[in-house]
Amino acid sequence: MVHGELHLAAVLSVALGVVPGVLAVWHQRHPRVDVVLHEYADLASFARALTDATADVAIGPLPDGWDGPHHPLGAEEFVVLVPPGDPLAGRKTVRLEQLAERPWVQYGRTHALAATVEDLCTDAGFTPHAAIRSTQTAAVPRLVAAGLGVGLVPANVLTPDFPGTALRLTPRRRRALSVFTRPGPHPLIAELVTVAREHARLTPDHLAEQLS
Repeated sequence: MVHGELHLAAVLSVALGVVPGVLAVWHQRHPRVDVVLHEYADLASFARALTDATADVAIGPLPDGWDGPHHPLGAEEFVVLVPPGDPLAGRKTVRLEQLAERPWVQYGRTHALAATVEDLCTDAGFTPHAAIRSTQTAAVPRLVAAGLGVGLVPANVLTPDFPGTALRLTPRRRRALSVFTRPGPHPLIAELVTVAREHARLTPDHLAEQLS
Protein backbone atom coordinates (compact mmCIF):
# COMPACT_ATOMS: atom_id res chain seq x y z
CA MET A 1 0.00 0.00 0.00
CA VAL A 2 1.37 3.41 -1.01
CA HIS A 3 2.28 5.86 1.75
CA GLY A 4 3.00 9.54 1.30
CA GLU A 5 1.74 13.11 1.31
CA LEU A 6 0.39 15.35 -1.43
CA HIS A 7 -0.19 19.10 -1.37
CA LEU A 8 -3.35 20.38 -3.06
CA ALA A 9 -4.09 24.06 -3.74
CA ALA A 10 -7.59 25.45 -4.22
CA VAL A 11 -9.37 28.78 -4.06
CA LEU A 12 -11.68 29.08 -1.07
CA SER A 13 -14.98 28.39 -2.83
CA VAL A 14 -13.57 25.37 -4.69
CA ALA A 15 -12.11 24.03 -1.44
CA LEU A 16 -15.61 24.18 0.02
CA GLY A 17 -17.74 23.09 -2.94
CA VAL A 18 -15.64 20.79 -5.15
CA VAL A 19 -12.62 19.44 -3.28
CA PRO A 20 -14.43 17.39 -0.56
CA GLY A 21 -16.05 15.06 -3.10
CA VAL A 22 -12.76 14.56 -4.93
CA LEU A 23 -10.86 13.80 -1.73
CA ALA A 24 -13.54 11.39 -0.52
CA VAL A 25 -12.85 9.20 -3.55
CA TRP A 26 -9.10 9.69 -3.21
CA HIS A 27 -9.13 8.63 0.42
CA GLN A 28 -10.99 5.43 -0.43
CA ARG A 29 -8.29 4.52 -2.92
CA HIS A 30 -5.27 5.78 -0.96
CA PRO A 31 -6.09 5.91 2.76
CA ARG A 32 -2.40 6.15 3.66
CA VAL A 33 -1.59 9.07 1.35
CA ASP A 34 -2.26 12.22 3.34
CA VAL A 35 -3.40 15.40 1.60
CA VAL A 36 -2.44 18.87 2.79
CA LEU A 37 -4.99 21.39 1.50
CA HIS A 38 -3.77 24.91 0.81
CA GLU A 39 -6.69 27.37 0.51
CA TYR A 40 -6.33 30.75 -1.14
CA ALA A 41 -8.56 33.80 -0.94
CA ASP A 42 -7.00 35.59 -3.90
CA LEU A 43 -6.19 34.33 -7.37
CA ALA A 44 -2.65 35.74 -7.44
CA SER A 45 -1.54 33.67 -4.43
CA PHE A 46 -3.37 30.64 -5.80
CA ALA A 47 -1.57 30.99 -9.13
CA ARG A 48 1.81 30.99 -7.34
CA ALA A 49 1.05 27.79 -5.42
CA LEU A 50 2.52 25.59 -8.14
CA THR A 51 5.24 27.90 -9.40
CA ASP A 52 6.73 28.29 -5.92
CA ALA A 53 6.33 24.52 -5.25
CA THR A 54 3.87 24.98 -2.37
CA ALA A 55 1.47 22.54 -4.05
CA ASP A 56 1.76 19.45 -6.22
CA VAL A 57 -1.63 19.88 -7.89
CA ALA A 58 -4.24 22.65 -8.00
CA ILE A 59 -7.97 22.90 -8.66
CA GLY A 60 -9.54 26.20 -9.62
CA PRO A 61 -9.67 28.81 -12.37
CA LEU A 62 -6.79 28.38 -14.78
CA PRO A 63 -4.29 31.21 -14.14
CA ASP A 64 -3.63 33.62 -16.99
CA GLY A 65 -0.61 32.53 -18.98
CA TRP A 66 -0.43 29.03 -17.51
CA ASP A 67 1.32 26.80 -20.04
CA GLY A 68 1.84 23.70 -17.93
CA PRO A 69 -0.25 20.52 -17.83
CA HIS A 70 -3.94 21.21 -17.23
CA HIS A 71 -7.27 19.48 -17.73
CA PRO A 72 -10.67 21.25 -17.88
CA LEU A 73 -13.20 20.09 -15.29
CA GLY A 74 -16.11 22.02 -16.74
CA ALA A 75 -17.83 25.21 -15.61
CA GLU A 76 -19.41 25.99 -12.27
CA GLU A 77 -22.54 28.12 -12.34
CA PHE A 78 -23.27 31.18 -10.22
CA VAL A 79 -26.67 31.50 -8.56
CA VAL A 80 -28.35 34.38 -6.74
CA LEU A 81 -29.46 33.72 -3.17
CA VAL A 82 -32.45 35.46 -1.60
CA PRO A 83 -33.67 35.05 1.99
CA PRO A 84 -36.82 33.21 3.07
CA GLY A 85 -39.96 35.22 2.36
CA ASP A 86 -38.26 37.43 -0.23
CA PRO A 87 -40.58 38.69 -3.03
CA LEU A 88 -38.37 36.79 -5.51
CA ALA A 89 -38.59 33.51 -3.57
CA GLY A 90 -41.31 32.10 -5.81
CA ARG A 91 -39.27 32.53 -8.96
CA LYS A 92 -36.65 30.30 -10.57
CA THR A 93 -34.63 32.92 -12.47
CA VAL A 94 -33.61 36.55 -12.05
CA ARG A 95 -31.70 39.19 -13.96
CA LEU A 96 -28.89 40.88 -12.08
CA GLU A 97 -30.20 44.35 -12.86
CA GLN A 98 -33.33 43.51 -10.86
CA LEU A 99 -31.12 43.50 -7.77
CA ALA A 100 -29.51 46.90 -8.33
CA GLU A 101 -31.26 48.54 -5.39
CA ARG A 102 -30.86 45.63 -2.98
CA PRO A 103 -28.35 45.37 -0.13
CA TRP A 104 -25.79 42.66 -0.84
CA VAL A 105 -23.98 40.09 1.24
CA GLN A 106 -20.60 40.45 -0.38
CA TYR A 107 -17.26 38.70 -0.03
CA GLY A 108 -14.36 40.37 1.76
CA ARG A 109 -12.26 42.60 -0.46
CA THR A 110 -9.35 40.11 -0.47
CA HIS A 111 -11.63 37.23 -1.53
CA ALA A 112 -11.31 36.27 -5.22
CA LEU A 113 -15.09 36.21 -5.68
CA ALA A 114 -15.53 39.80 -4.50
CA ALA A 115 -14.18 41.09 -7.82
CA THR A 116 -16.24 38.51 -9.70
CA VAL A 117 -19.48 39.75 -8.13
CA GLU A 118 -18.57 43.38 -8.70
CA ASP A 119 -17.61 42.77 -12.32
CA LEU A 120 -20.84 40.91 -13.07
CA CYS A 121 -22.91 43.65 -11.45
CA THR A 122 -20.98 46.33 -13.34
CA ASP A 123 -21.77 44.52 -16.58
CA ALA A 124 -25.43 44.65 -15.52
CA GLY A 125 -25.17 48.42 -15.04
CA PHE A 126 -24.80 48.92 -11.29
CA THR A 127 -22.41 48.75 -8.35
CA PRO A 128 -23.62 46.40 -5.60
CA HIS A 129 -24.06 47.96 -2.16
CA ALA A 130 -22.30 45.66 0.30
CA ALA A 131 -24.38 45.72 3.47
CA ILE A 132 -21.92 43.24 4.96
CA ARG A 133 -18.74 41.50 3.80
CA SER A 134 -17.31 38.15 4.83
CA THR A 135 -14.07 36.41 3.93
CA GLN A 136 -15.72 33.06 4.73
CA THR A 137 -17.32 31.54 1.64
CA ALA A 138 -19.65 29.38 3.74
CA ALA A 139 -20.86 32.42 5.68
CA VAL A 140 -22.45 34.13 2.67
CA PRO A 141 -25.49 31.80 2.40
CA ARG A 142 -26.03 32.00 6.16
CA LEU A 143 -25.93 35.79 6.14
CA VAL A 144 -28.37 35.85 3.23
CA ALA A 145 -30.66 33.47 5.12
CA ALA A 146 -30.55 35.87 8.08
CA GLY A 147 -32.04 38.57 5.85
CA LEU A 148 -28.98 40.81 5.52
CA GLY A 149 -29.14 41.00 1.74
CA VAL A 150 -28.94 39.01 -1.47
CA GLY A 151 -25.82 37.12 -2.51
CA LEU A 152 -24.11 35.52 -5.48
CA VAL A 153 -22.32 32.19 -5.01
CA PRO A 154 -21.05 29.23 -7.03
CA ALA A 155 -23.88 26.70 -6.91
CA ASN A 156 -21.60 23.94 -5.61
CA VAL A 157 -21.06 25.70 -2.24
CA LEU A 158 -24.78 25.66 -1.47
CA THR A 159 -25.98 22.90 0.86
CA PRO A 160 -29.48 21.40 0.66
CA ASP A 161 -30.46 22.91 4.02
CA PHE A 162 -30.22 26.52 2.79
CA PRO A 163 -33.60 27.95 3.87
CA GLY A 164 -33.80 30.67 1.23
CA THR A 165 -34.05 30.40 -2.55
CA ALA A 166 -31.35 29.94 -5.19
CA LEU A 167 -32.20 31.65 -8.48
CA ARG A 168 -30.61 30.93 -11.84
CA LEU A 169 -29.23 34.01 -13.54
CA THR A 170 -30.54 35.23 -16.88
CA PRO A 171 -28.28 35.30 -18.81
CA ARG A 172 -26.41 32.54 -17.05
CA ARG A 173 -22.97 33.16 -15.55
CA ARG A 174 -20.33 30.46 -15.26
CA ARG A 175 -16.64 30.08 -14.35
CA ALA A 176 -14.40 27.45 -15.92
CA LEU A 177 -12.39 25.27 -13.54
CA SER A 178 -9.37 23.09 -14.24
CA VAL A 179 -7.00 20.75 -12.46
CA PHE A 180 -3.35 21.43 -13.20
CA THR A 181 0.16 20.44 -12.18
CA ARG A 182 3.77 21.21 -12.87
CA PRO A 183 5.31 19.40 -15.88
CA GLY A 184 6.21 15.74 -15.40
CA PRO A 185 4.03 15.00 -12.37
CA HIS A 186 4.73 11.98 -10.16
CA PRO A 187 2.42 9.02 -10.99
CA LEU A 188 0.57 9.51 -7.70
CA ILE A 189 -0.07 13.16 -8.55
CA ALA A 190 -1.23 12.15 -12.02
CA GLU A 191 -3.69 9.75 -10.40
CA LEU A 192 -5.11 12.55 -8.24
CA VAL A 193 -5.61 14.54 -11.44
CA THR A 194 -7.55 11.61 -12.88
CA VAL A 195 -9.73 11.36 -9.76
CA ALA A 196 -10.47 15.08 -9.99
CA ARG A 197 -11.42 14.81 -13.64
CA GLU A 198 -13.74 11.89 -12.98
CA HIS A 199 -15.33 12.94 -9.69
CA ALA A 200 -15.37 16.75 -9.46
CA ARG A 201 -19.06 17.67 -9.18
CA LEU A 202 -19.55 21.28 -10.20
CA THR A 203 -23.33 21.20 -9.80
CA PRO A 204 -24.81 19.77 -6.58
CA ASP A 205 -27.48 17.10 -6.94
CA HIS A 206 -30.18 19.19 -5.27
CA LEU A 207 -29.77 21.95 -7.89
CA ALA A 208 -29.06 19.79 -10.93
CA GLU A 209 -32.60 19.89 -12.32
CA GLN A 210 -32.95 23.63 -11.79
CA LEU A 211 -29.62 24.36 -13.50
CA SER A 212 -29.95 21.84 -16.32
